[in-house]
Amino acid sequence: LRELDPSLEETSRSLGTGRSRTFFQVVLPQLRPALYGGGLLVVLYALSDFGAVSIVRFNTFTLAIYNAYQGLFDRSVAASLATVLVALTLVFILAEARLVRGARPHRIRASRPVVRISLGAWKWPATLFLAAVALLNLGLPLGVTSFWGVRAILVGNPLGSAAQATFNSHLVAGMAAVVAVVLAIPIALWSVRKPTSLPRAVERLSHAGYALPGIVIALALVSLVSRYLLPLYQTLALLVAAYAIRFLPQALAATRTALAAVGSRFE
Repeated sequence: LRELDPSLEETSRSLGTGRSRTFFQVVLPQLRPALYGGGLLVVLYALSDFGAVSIVRFNTFTLAIYNAYQGLFDRSVAASLATVLVALTLVFILAEARLVRGARPHRIRASRPVVRISLGAWKWPATLFLAAVALLNLGLPLGVTSFWGVRAILVGNPLGSAAQATFNSHLVAGMAAVVAVVLAIPIALWSVRKPTSLPRAVERLSHAGYALPGIVIALALVSLVSRYLLPLYQTLALLVAAYAIRFLPQALAATRTALAAVGSRFE
């Protein structure tokens, strides 16, 4: 949105088109690639999420896979369920590819700053609405976590290992981010600059890891290294590799959308 050329909206308004119609006919079509990419990430994450569904005990593929591993001690059942999950992932990936076809942005780089529009009487209602969304997404989890953390300290639970755990979390997160971005850049360049069948197929298949539950990726990697790469067993490198596979689609979607907005004439 920040990079859209405001002259397109101004041209639409000068031809007598209202604000609502300008948004739906001029602005929204330019956002289609980003919206489809973001929507695909949401769908894939919802398919693979385990934390929320395990706590509320909502029966999903991820919970069934976990129960098969933990309760049945049968990898074949869990593998079968994971295969169905991968098939569903491919369906959504192909649907997104079909929707985004022909939706490449044109002249998306802004040549000058966007003119601000006064909301008038709607300013405070809009501000309160956005503040409520932010409070729900960030304030509620942070507040509940802080509440239970304080209660844990008051009843005498030690938090001595929190500093080391925090350092380890940041270390793994930073390394995984670097690896995921490094892997995403060449795939995005290939798919955007050479939009043929093979690059598109590689790009779409890269999204499969995002729909797999973390337990499936972890057990797959553990099975691989325990048989063929034993020195990597239970190492930081293996954990970073699992995160890179898991979150490569996030880095790829953002990179692809940005590259699609940059014309090859600059290169």
